[in-house]
Amino acid sequence: MLRDEAACVAVRYCLRQLACCDAAVYPPGNEGECAMKSVLAVVLVLYASQALAQSKLSDVKKASELSAMCQPTASEAQKSYLAGFVTGAADASVGKHICPKEAVSTQKLVETFCGYLKAHPKNLNRPGGLLLGLAFSEGWPCK
Repeated sequence: MLRDEAACVAVRYCLRQLACCDAAVYPPGNEGECAMKSVLAVVLVLYASQALAQSKLSDVKKASELSAMCQPTASEAQKSYLAGFVTGAADASVGKHICPKEAVSTQKLVETFCGYLKAHPKNLNRPGGLLLGLAFSEGWPCK
């Protein structure tokens, strides 16, 4: 969480510095100060983006974690996370990787994914997003 906040602060700083390099803000003769602040801003953004990339890679959920969210004992927060996860993936995949003939409810998306996980327990150590894609392309294939 702290890395995400640092990235946002760095990006905002970079944008402010680049906007301030306008001649109206920095009169002629002060270009060096503007250039130095711009370089610093770019370095901060690069550092923050690296931190963000590392934090996102560590957030990859295994199918086993998502499978636990399919259980009746899962908390409401877990169920909501799973619903958002499958809905986001479906929205991004429609027409490209999955081709439903009609609208599909969030509940049906969750049931399809959870059913796939239950039918393929040997794959639970794999990334959840990978199995989600397989479940959806099996459930709603494009021809």
